This record gives sequence, C-alpha cells and structure tokens, in this order.
Amino acid sequence: MVANQITQASAAVLHPATHMGLVTLAVADVARSIAFYTDVLGMKVLDRGANENATLGTATNPLLHLKQIPNAKPQPMRTTGLYHVAILVPSRSDLGRVLLNLSRTKYPVQGFGDHLVSEAIYLADPDGNGLEIYRDRPRDEWKWDGSQVRMATDPLDLDGIIASVPDPDAPFAGMPDG
Repeated sequence: MVANQITQASAAVLHPATHMGLVTLAVADVARSIAFYTDVLGMKVLDRGANENATLGTATNPLLHLKQIPNAKPQPMRTTGLYHVAILVPSRSDLGRVLLNLSRTKYPVQGFGDHLVSEAIYLADPDGNGLEIYRDRPRDEWKWDGSQVRMATDPLDLDGIIASVPDPDAPFAGMPDG
C-alpha cells in the first residue's frame, strides 16, 4: 500500500500557474534590508508599516514582507529553518540584468546553477536569509527520462546570460514584473 501511495504521489502534476504568495522574513534592521532589496535586487517598497515592517516586490506583485526583530540572529548552521526564498524572473535577459547589477554593486554571490529546467543565482541577504534568483526554461525545452523530468546542477553559462541582455550598459531598472 505504501509503494502505491508513493507512485501516486510522484505521478501528481503541479499546475504550471501554481506559485507561492508573500514570504515574511525576520530581519535585524529593516532599513538595512530595504536598502539591499531595493538597491541590489531592484524591488520597490510597496508598504512601510509604522512598526518597522515593510512589504517589497515589483510594481504589481508583493514578494516579501520584512519584519524587524531587534537583535535577530541568523539561523544557526545545520538546524531546521528557511533554506532559501526563490524569486522567479520572467526571462533569461531579466536574470542577466540582475546578474549585471550584482556585479555592479559588488554584492557577493554564493553560487550558480544550471538545473536544466532553470538557471539560478544564489546569494544571501544581509541577515543571512538565502535567496535564489532564477528563470525557468520553457517546459517544451525540458528533457524527460520516462515520467521524470531530467534535472542537474551544472555550471551556469554566465556569458550567455549576459549576452541575452540587449543593452548590458543600461542602468538597472529593477526587479521586473511577472
């Protein structure tokens, strides 16, 4: 019976339009976090609460709610908690614009990955919260092994991502809608 349940569960299909909602992050200094999320990642402040809280995102999509907790400490290594917040951008050129801004601001990146279904940049915010900025490849480009989608963690084609940006010298316009 357990094997049958596992087979049924693995055969379930998640609708392509499924997405996560607003994510709340505890931060030690909301002003510092707002500066990071606006200057480095290009989000907009959508709401600034009186209690040292803020909601950020794109012009049409709230993504993060920051809640200031004085003296908040990063999650200790090898304990349960947030792995990372994944932020999907609409296109490869949008990912390239984020990558270029990370370079311009000299913000440290923790890693990159080509997962065959997506391309990702990994970093941490000033409080140590893990972030993944990524773009999905179109589903018709995915490779399949029977009923399983093929995935990996291969090196990212940074030159190709930057080459996808029509004008790499243009100022960063911020996190795109979508």
